[in-house]
Amino acid sequence: MDIESYWKMIRFAKTDVKKELVKRLEQAIKSEICRNKLYEDPRWRNKRSEVLERDNHKCQICGRIAQEVHHIKY
Repeated sequence: MDIESYWKMIRFAKTDVKKELVKRLEQAIKSEICRNKLYEDPRWRNKRSEVLERDNHKCQICGRIAQEVHHIKY
């Protein structure tokens, strides 16, 4: 679930559910921060470039021009 969805749920949740939702929101925020740090890392940028170059900038599933690399196939 995305961060915005958690904020909406917290706003309308009953008090007993809010604590759990806040905990999940905190985890989602930490996860997003970690992901953003990964994408800024020069090692990730180099690997991304290698993969796009290797695959001729094409999606290996549909064959269209790829802007992103899949996180499982490196």
